[in-house]
Amino acid sequence: MNVYARPFVSETFSAINKEYGSEIFTAPLRGIDFDRYSSPYLAPRLLPARPPELPRSLGVRAPIGPSQNDYANFFAHFIHEEVDHQAAENFSYWLPCHSGSVQFDVDETGATVTLTVPGLRENTPYVEEDDVVELRQLRFTASGALPLPAMTPQTWTGYIYKARVASVMRARETLVLRVTGLTYQSSDAWFSAPYVQRTGNPTPITPPTYSMQFNVLFPVQPGRYAPMLLALPEIKASLDGASKATYSGQMLQMPVTVGEPLQGQGKKASSNMSANLYWMQSMLFPTEADCDSQNNIDSAYLARYFFDQALNEQQRIAVENICSQNYGVLPYLISGPPGTGKTKTIIETALQLVKNVDNVNHILICAPSEPAADTLADRLRPHLQQSELFRLNRPSRGFGEVASALLPYCHVQNDTFALPEMPRLLKYKVVVTSCRDASMLVAGRMTNADLFAAETGLKYLIHGEDQKPTDVLHWGAVLIDEAAQAMEPEASIPLLVARPPANGPTPTFTPVVVMAGDENQLTPRTSCPVTPLKRSLFARLFSRPVYANHPLSRRLVASTPGEAPPPGSSLTPPVLSPYQLPMLRPPFTNLVQNYRSHPAILAVPSSLFYYDTLEASADPSQTTKLISWPGWPRRARGNVWPILFHDNKSPDEQEVGSLGWYNLAEASLALQYASSIAQTKLTANKEICIMSPFKDQVKRIRNMARSNRYHLGNLNIGPTEAFQGLEFDIVILCVTRSKNRASAQGSKPRQFLEMDQALGWGVIPPSQPRPASSSSASALGAVTGNGNGNGTGLSGVPGQQHHPGQSPPIQGQGISNKLNVALTRARAGLVIIGDIDFLREEDPVCWGTIIEFYERNGCIIRGSTLPSVLTARPASRNANRQVRTNSWADVAKGTSRKDSAPDTNTHERNNSETGKPVLAAQFERQARGSHHQAQQHGGENPTRKLVVRTRLEQQMLADEIQSHRERAAAAASIASAAIIGDRGGAALTLGMLQS
Repeated sequence: MNVYARPFVSETFSAINKEYGSEIFTAPLRGIDFDRYSSPYLAPRLLPARPPELPRSLGVRAPIGPSQNDYANFFAHFIHEEVDHQAAENFSYWLPCHSGSVQFDVDETGATVTLTVPGLRENTPYVEEDDVVELRQLRFTASGALPLPAMTPQTWTGYIYKARVASVMRARETLVLRVTGLTYQSSDAWFSAPYVQRTGNPTPITPPTYSMQFNVLFPVQPGRYAPMLLALPEIKASLDGASKATYSGQMLQMPVTVGEPLQGQGKKASSNMSANLYWMQSMLFPTEADCDSQNNIDSAYLARYFFDQALNEQQRIAVENICSQNYGVLPYLISGPPGTGKTKTIIETALQLVKNVDNVNHILICAPSEPAADTLADRLRPHLQQSELFRLNRPSRGFGEVASALLPYCHVQNDTFALPEMPRLLKYKVVVTSCRDASMLVAGRMTNADLFAAETGLKYLIHGEDQKPTDVLHWGAVLIDEAAQAMEPEASIPLLVARPPANGPTPTFTPVVVMAGDENQLTPRTSCPVTPLKRSLFARLFSRPVYANHPLSRRLVASTPGEAPPPGSSLTPPVLSPYQLPMLRPPFTNLVQNYRSHPAILAVPSSLFYYDTLEASADPSQTTKLISWPGWPRRARGNVWPILFHDNKSPDEQEVGSLGWYNLAEASLALQYASSIAQTKLTANKEICIMSPFKDQVKRIRNMARSNRYHLGNLNIGPTEAFQGLEFDIVILCVTRSKNRASAQGSKPRQFLEMDQALGWGVIPPSQPRPASSSSASALGAVTGNGNGNGTGLSGVPGQQHHPGQSPPIQGQGISNKLNVALTRARAGLVIIGDIDFLREEDPVCWGTIIEFYERNGCIIRGSTLPSVLTARPASRNANRQVRTNSWADVAKGTSRKDSAPDTNTHERNNSETGKPVLAAQFERQARGSHHQAQQHGGENPTRKLVVRTRLEQQMLADEIQSHRERAAAAASIASAAIIGDRGGAALTLGMLQS
C-alpha cells in the first residue's frame, strides 16, 4: 500500500467535480476601488503611468538565481508555478458529500451555509474572509441514497455556486459562507421538507436551517498573488533604468581612493542624473560600492537617549547606525536568532526615526503575517497617539483577528476595515501593515514616486518651470520585521512605497530599508516543495559578499572551531583593531544575547545554526523555575540541567486515508510528562507546549489530552510551524517518526523518509555523512558549518564549496529550520521524545550532534515508560526537594548520595585520604575540550572519541566545577570546625551555604 497516496473517494463524487454546470457568482463582500479612492486628491494625468503586466510566457527559469536583468521574469515564472502547486494542494483538501447547515434568505436571493472544515485550525486549507469557495449540491432519493448518474433527477443540481466566506472561526474549524442563488426552490429543499396538512394541498414548511450535502472545493485565490505580480513590472522598470544609465556611457566613473568614503564606487553619477535611479538596484543587489568606509574606531559611548533603556549594546549600535545613516545606501540587516530581541530593536528604531531624526516624518513598518504586524502595532501603541499610529488592514480581514486594544488605531467603514481619506492617512507618522497589504498604498498612489510626481506636476501647472522640486520625501524608512519568513517578491512590495522618484533630486534623507529576521528559522511557506520562493530576500542579501565577507560577519567573528573561548568569556562586542582600517562600515548587526532559554537548552542550536555565538542572558529566575521537577536526569554532584531526551522505540503508524504519521506511545509519553509537570504547579498549563511536525499526531494528542485519563486543559498542542515566534516554559517535542514502522512493512526506512523530506514533513533533515576527521576543527565544523571548503561543513559533503556567510547548504534546509524552531521555543525545560538509534543513523549531522550532547551530559532516559521517580509520588513537594540534594552533613563526612541517573561520562568518587573529589580535575580537562572516556547510558561499552563541547556547555561545566569546589572547601571547613569543637563556626558556614 502506498501510504502517501491520496485518500480513496468514490468516483461518483469525484466525477461531479469534472462536470460542467451553471456558475452562480457571489459578489465580493468587501473591496476598495483604488482609482476612485485616489482621484479626488491626485490628478491621474499627473501620475506616472503604470508599466504593463508581465505575461506568463516571459517567465523564464534562470539556472542560478535572480539577476538584475531577469529579476521580474524570474520571479513571475515561479509565482505562476506556485499558483499551480497551490491549486493542487487546495484540491487535496476538497470535501466530498459534505454536510452543510443552510439558512435561506427571506427575500429568496441566496442563503447562508455553515460548514465544518477539518484542518482549518492548522490552515490546511488556509481560508480568509471574502475568499471564494465552490459548492456543488448533491441530490438524494427519498430513501436517502445518492442517485446514479444515469438516473433522473441527476446526481447534483447542476449549479456551481461560487460562494464567499463571510466568517472564519478557526478554533472551531467552521466557515460561514454567503451563497447567491441558493434558494429554497433551486435547492430542491421542498422535495423532502416536512409539511403539514392544511386546507387543500399539503404545504411545505421551510425550516430555519436545512442540512444539505455538497462537494466543497477550495480554489486558488488570485488576490493572494496579485500584489506580487503587480509589483514586479514596477521593479523591472527601476532595475532596467539603472542598467541603461550604467551602460549607456552617459555617466562617468567616480574615482575612489583608499581612506575616502566608498559611496558611489562602481556607480555612475553626473549633475543631470539623480542617484535615486540606483536606489532599487542598491536595495536588491547591494555591493561594496554602496557602502561607506570606516577610517577610525568609533567610540563606545552613544549619546543618543533611548526610549527603551533595557537595550543591550548590539541593539543600541544597530539603532544608532540606522538613524545616522552612516553605512551607505543599502538595506540594513538585523540578524536576530531566537530570543535576541530583534522586534524590540525594530520598535526602538521606529521611535527614534520619527521623533529624533530630521526630515523623517513618516515611516512604514511591515511584517509577513498579520499577527506579527499586530505585535508591532501593539508595542508602538504606548509611545504614539491615535493620530500618529495607523494599523492598516485589508477589507477582507475579520474583526475577530484584531485585538480590541488595536481597533482604535484602525479605520472601520461600513463594518469593514478600510482606508481613511488620503489627507488623513498621509498625516500618520507610523503606518503598520503586512507586506502584502502594503500593496494598498501602491494601488492607492501613496508611494514616494507618485506623491512627488503629483506635487511637482501641480507646482509646474500653477507656477511654471522655475519651481524647485522638493527634496524631502514623504516616506523616510521601511522597516520589515520577521523578514526571513517573507517570499522575496512579497518583501519587495514595501520597497515600492519608499522608492524615491528616479527623476527627482537626491533627498536630504535617502529612504532607509531595515530588515530584521533569522534565516535559520522557518522559511517562507510555499506549496511547491522546491522553489526559489522559499529563499527570502533577507537570506539572499545576507549571502551577498558585502554582508557575508565582512570581517564582523557572524561566521568570521566566531572563534576558530575547536578553540572555543574560555568559559565565562564573551564574544560581544567584536573588537576592532587599527590594522583592520579602513574597512567598510557593517550594514548589519548580529544579535547574540538570548533572553529566553536556559543555557542547556540554548547550547545545541547555538552550535548547530549560529556558529556557537549565542550567549545565555535570560533571567535565571525564569529559566530555572522548573529545576525542582523530579523528572530531570540527575548529573554527577546532584546538578540538574532542564533537558531530557527520552529514547522511545515505539512504531509510527498512518491512518488509512490520511496524509501524515502518528505515534501513540510517544503521544502517551508526552501527555504523561505534561501531567507530571502540571501536578507540581511549578508553571501554568498554558506554559506547557506539546508539538509535533505531523497533523495526525497533533490531533491524537489533543484528543487524548481531553480524555478522562488526563483531563489536561489549556495546554498548547499544535504543529511545529504554529509556534514560530512563541515561547513557553517547557516544550515537549514528539519526533513521531521511527524505524519500526518501515521495517515491519518490509520497506526500506529511507524510502519513507525521502518522501517525507520531499514533502517537507517532519523534523529529520536529509541524511548527510559525518566527517571521519579526528581533528577538533573538522568535528565542530560538521556541527557549525564553518564553510571553509577544506573539510566537511554542515552540508556533510567533503570538500563541498559554498559561499562564505550563507546558511550552510543543507539539502532540505527547510526541515532543519523547522528543527531549529522546535529546539528554541522553551525557556526553562525541553523534553524530546524519539528513537535515538533511528535518528542518529538517518541524520548524523543535526540529530547526531543533539544526541551526543544529551548523552555526554547524562540527559538520556531509555525505556517505554516514565522514570520511576515520576511514578512514585513523593509525600510533598518539600520531601521531593529533599530527595534531590545531598545534605551538607553528608558532605562534611566525605560521603554523598548515589545518584539514580549518574553522569554519562563518569561517576563521582571521593578520595578517602584527602576528601578531595576526583571529579573536579577531570571536568577541568573536559572543559578544555580534551579527550575523555565516554560511557553511554544503559551500560554500553565505552568508545574512545574526541569530544568538542560547545561554548555554553563549557561555561555550564565550569560553573559546576566552581560550585563543586566551593562546596568541597565548605565541607572541609565544617569538618575542621567539628573536630576542634567549634560548633558555632560550623553552623555559620553551613547556614551561608544553604542561603
